[in-house]
Amino acid sequence: MVCAWGILSLSGCGTTTKKSVTEQLLVSDAVDHAIQQLDFTHIRGEKVFLDVSYMNTIAATPGMAWVNASYVQSSLRQHLLASHCLLQDTKEHADVIVEPRLGAMGADSHNVIYGFPQNSVLATAATLFPNSPPLPTLPELSIGKQSVQYGAAKLAVFAYRRDTREPVWQSGMLVGKSNSRDIWVLGAGPLQSGTIYASPRFAGERLVTLLTLGQKRERPLKQSPVNYMAELHWSSPVPEDESEVSEVQMAEAGSSESETETK
Repeated sequence: MVCAWGILSLSGCGTTTKKSVTEQLLVSDAVDHAIQQLDFTHIRGEKVFLDVSYMNTIAATPGMAWVNASYVQSSLRQHLLASHCLLQDTKEHADVIVEPRLGAMGADSHNVIYGFPQNSVLATAATLFPNSPPLPTLPELSIGKQSVQYGAAKLAVFAYRRDTREPVWQSGMLVGKSNSRDIWVLGAGPLQSGTIYASPRFAGERLVTLLTLGQKRERPLKQSPVNYMAELHWSSPVPEDESEVSEVQMAEAGSSESETETK
């Protein structure tokens, strides 16, 4: 009796109402990860026109009501500007044409229950016998369950000279992925983790735990030297690499020390 009471005291009950915002975050996060892999430094300083005529708008689904081809196009324009390309409004004023295409964009999910899911087998069987009393649906009996959702976006971009039609650069096939994982243990939860969260969460609240330990680490993707997802300012010249930044900082630090010694 004492053991049974102890198990009941450790169990909990939690419910989460799923909205389309999770699917939208998954899709947009996958798009951002795909675009972050693009390296536009090959056409840096060029007059560029983004030709999106072959990027057809994907039919809207419940999870993609607001994340569509327009989001991808605007993200590409931002990344081109951040890479110091000179965007033009028309092809006639551009030297280089950049043409993107979108191969896939969406989200999938699957659920796993460690126990017995809710079912109505007995209630259905009772209807076969006349005058039998109605039986309720058996509730879910599980020690835990997991819901995992995945987002993905496949993108490719290439560039060519407007006047000569000579090829300049192509990105190759880029795939951005995102995920979201919800876990319930003895009814308590959900414990939430994934790429769309800055840190693990419990029922929507931040939770600093060891949930991320033991998870399979994927091979890091090739990254663009321009951080598409970070804040940038272009009021000052952009250094070529990190070593140049450190040299500038060291020079400034050395000059300040010499001035102090002189005083």
